[in-house]
Amino acid sequence: MRLLLLLAALLPLPAAALEKVALQLKWKHQFQFAGYYAAQEKGYYRDAGLEVDIREAAPETDPVREVLEGRAQFGVSNSALLLARARGKPVVALAVIFQHSPFILAARRDANIRTVHDLAGKRLMVEPHADEVFAYLRKEGISEQLLKIQPHSFDHQDLIDGRTDVLTAYSTDEPYFFEQKKFAYLEFSPRAAGIDFYGDNLFTSAELLAQQPERVKAFRDASLLGWAYAMQHPQEIADLIIARHGKRKSRDHLLYEAREMQGLLRPDLIEIGHMNPGRWRHIADTYADLGMLDRDFPLEGFLYDPAPRTERRMTAAAAASYGALLILTAVLVGFIGLTRKLRREIAGRKQIEAELRESDRKFRTIADTTPIALLITRPDDGRIVYANRTAADLCGLPLDELLDSNVTRFYPDPSVRQRFIEELRATGSVRNQVIEFLRSDGAPVLTQRSATLGTLNDQPALFVAIADLRERKRLEAALLARSAAIEAAAEGIAITDPDGVIEYVNPALTVIAGYAVEELVGQHTRIFNSGRQDRAFYDELWGTIRAGRVWRGEIINRRKDGSLYTELMAIAPVCNEHGETVHFVAVKHDISERKRMETDLKRTNATLEHQIEEIHRLQEELRERAVRDGLTNLFNRRYLDETLERELARAKREGYPLSLVMIDIDHFKRLNDTYGHQAGDKVLRELAALLWGDIRAEDVPCRYGGEEFLVLLPRMPLDVALERAEEWRRTFQATRVPFGDFQLETTISCGLSAYPEHARTPDDLIRCCDDALYKAKHHGRNRCELFNHPHHAHK
Repeated sequence: MRLLLLLAALLPLPAAALEKVALQLKWKHQFQFAGYYAAQEKGYYRDAGLEVDIREAAPETDPVREVLEGRAQFGVSNSALLLARARGKPVVALAVIFQHSPFILAARRDANIRTVHDLAGKRLMVEPHADEVFAYLRKEGISEQLLKIQPHSFDHQDLIDGRTDVLTAYSTDEPYFFEQKKFAYLEFSPRAAGIDFYGDNLFTSAELLAQQPERVKAFRDASLLGWAYAMQHPQEIADLIIARHGKRKSRDHLLYEAREMQGLLRPDLIEIGHMNPGRWRHIADTYADLGMLDRDFPLEGFLYDPAPRTERRMTAAAAASYGALLILTAVLVGFIGLTRKLRREIAGRKQIEAELRESDRKFRTIADTTPIALLITRPDDGRIVYANRTAADLCGLPLDELLDSNVTRFYPDPSVRQRFIEELRATGSVRNQVIEFLRSDGAPVLTQRSATLGTLNDQPALFVAIADLRERKRLEAALLARSAAIEAAAEGIAITDPDGVIEYVNPALTVIAGYAVEELVGQHTRIFNSGRQDRAFYDELWGTIRAGRVWRGEIINRRKDGSLYTELMAIAPVCNEHGETVHFVAVKHDISERKRMETDLKRTNATLEHQIEEIHRLQEELRERAVRDGLTNLFNRRYLDETLERELARAKREGYPLSLVMIDIDHFKRLNDTYGHQAGDKVLRELAALLWGDIRAEDVPCRYGGEEFLVLLPRMPLDVALERAEEWRRTFQATRVPFGDFQLETTISCGLSAYPEHARTPDDLIRCCDDALYKAKHHGRNRCELFNHPHHAHK
């Protein structure tokens, strides 16, 4: 029993354990996930109380399934999360990392592919969760049935070697390989068709968010801090990825990935993690337009709101800075609370001793599980007669090998132990000595030792408790560094008691407010009150922080000289182990200049937007004029040449007919000579109006030159085209065109040709039409002729 008492008195309070969570990536370790590595390496997760296992994915891994089945708490996926939610999978999008998706289609240049429409009939390798690629193809009129779908091999060499014609790829990744190997390829982006989806998104399950909202918020905030750091220090993170996760990609490849990601994340314009509900609604509507999602699918519950009812106006860099400083300050204040807790624990050891005396079994359990090394040795010869598992781990030996060995082997100098024994015999015990031990492998370990002389089985015994100080020293160094960071921070920081009385201010706050430190400490925060905020504003602020939540917002305060300034402020409560608020920490950033610049920028943007709208209008007008005939408003010859070639290629590919009608106004020169060119122009416009009023949406009427017109009729057999031309001829013959005191009348002649009956090229089709028109003129005009049927005339 005495043994139990002596050892129990040496037991310190165990450190709190970090919460273990897992993050499931969507692919292998690479710069695409740099922010999460940075958050882990820089201690952001640890500062948030989390121990994070970052897991790479195999080709068959589904991050959504991993999270919903509980093997991971968080995951990374693309905008297909929305489709998963629609299928009843309770996922919640926490933050958007890529503002634009990196998905592209990479195609071989030598596969007769020039436009996205040429993909029909080609071999396409598609990776899982590439729904936005299919959305892109559907919007371009290419269904999956027109493609030869292949499972993705995730080997870019398959495209180079011709084992496929097209494959899905990331604009941040595969192009690096192609450029290195000087491979000629085409790149098709869904953004070209208006499919501008979000890329990588951080998500979790609705169940975890409901049960542990604080853990979710802590993980999200720490991750976004990591992303801000990673995008500012790409070379450092590239080296970290190679050091921690191997050389699957070269350093040059990782930095290429980082450069390409800048344009997709746009951290210079948009706060990393920002989600626009309107953008998600657009994505949902796009899926709905293409039949991939129900119309008006509800987004409630799908989008995470990290700070409800709080106006978010800070930039990404400012948000990361404020959050980091807030965490550092909270750690500093929390450390003070931890010290007080330890003092109370020491005061309660007498009660623990009484409980330990009641049960030897309870002590054995504690001794075997405590993180403190416990040893009992003989003072004279140093033989170890008892050790717990922590002692064995600290010494680097199996427990059975440690027992009965000599403790002197762990001292750098045996004389040090002899002096230690002499001190114990003189004083009876020592407390909290900091000493250096040697592990069995010779590695030095800094420790803190407490010891007491006593007896065991009526023989002298030395009872020793040893704490490993390596982690504590690391934390102390980190705390000193963070304290220095708070002192040197550009943002003002204040710590108050629960009533708002100022206890600490950093130098930056004295510069912002114009007060000396001694003028602020001991004063209430009302010293900054400008009178610009009403009572309701302060009631809401104090209600938020006293409820244990963080308050963020803009506030107008007053300097010592009476001048007003606008600051962006975040106030966080610091609680003790009982959940009671013991301090408030405020981080303040003077944004007066920024507010002035924002006002100027809004005014400038309004002017610029107006100018851009005018430019777009003019561009659209120029584009329209480039393809229209100025007199008749029909398409011009240039547009016909481009359209005929495209439509003929599509007719060949899809196997449908195409007809062409050439029209000429009979005796048009005589009409011009008799009545003048204005009369001729009016007749031309009348014929154009007739054609416009009697065509289908897909038909293309053009003024080919002078009094000649061409009408392109896709998907129309030759016999139907002939009926249509006859109708035009009869209608125009009966038309009277008023011109001054005259009623002008004339007729038209038509020549027809068709694919595939007469020709297979644009030039040959037009030539056949021209020959048929010549025959119509030769046989008396006011008639329609088919190519190669000289005796088949229609009046």
